[in-house]
Amino acid sequence: WGLLLLMSIFPTLFPLAGFLISIGGWLQSRKAVLTQKLAAQHPGEPWRWRSAWEGDTIHATKDGLPFILGVAGWILVVQMPLALAVILGGEIAKSGLAMLTLLPAMLALIPLFFAWKRVKSRQAFGHPSLQLQQVPARTGSALEGDLRFDRVLSPMSTISVRVLCQRHITRRSGDSRTTAKETIWEHTEVLSSAEARRDRGGVLLPLRVFIPRGLPASALDETSIVTTDGEQHGWTLEVSSSQGGKPAVLPLPVFAAT
Repeated sequence: WGLLLLMSIFPTLFPLAGFLISIGGWLQSRKAVLTQKLAAQHPGEPWRWRSAWEGDTIHATKDGLPFILGVAGWILVVQMPLALAVILGGEIAKSGLAMLTLLPAMLALIPLFFAWKRVKSRQAFGHPSLQLQQVPARTGSALEGDLRFDRVLSPMSTISVRVLCQRHITRRSGDSRTTAKETIWEHTEVLSSAEARRDRGGVLLPLRVFIPRGLPASALDETSIVTTDGEQHGWTLEVSSSQGGKPAVLPLPVFAAT
């Protein structure tokens, strides 16, 4: 079982890492092409250069639940046969060290935990979106709109809305690249679900947050935040529920006042 345990690590990690790197690279290149296309279509409207900002409704970024479940599934597919063979073959009764063969299979609990957090969020408020009254939002004025939820909120719960302006600092050293985050400004609003009004396909909660003047504008290309050396600024709106789960993140188009 010791040799099988050692050999099982390679088919678990190498295909998984290669798949995630390939998917990540494909998504980044796809976003870059789409950004160039939108910039050509709207040359005088930079707040429409990101796919998430095309209309007046901003949707939450994907929570990656299928990928996380896929990671957990792959770990179990590779590791469970060994774990079951050791258990059913009586190896654990012969040597307590044989329980080490269960550790790789238990690694699946890590992605399953993150998946559970996302499932709780979906149960609490579904897939939130923000319909802005004015696109883009401007510094020195109020960000106003309606938070839309595609499911009915529990009247006993509260919704926490956090608006963040962050500086992303990317530095290259040889072939490696590091990115650090620094929060420049943030504001939190707590909304009561009891104030939500029904709408077709869900409910609405009004939102109004004043954005101070002098803050930097959003990065026009979301891929440049982590791929371009130097500093980029990003605006996000995080929505979380008192019922728990992972906060939903919405990228905000915030630009300097004209």
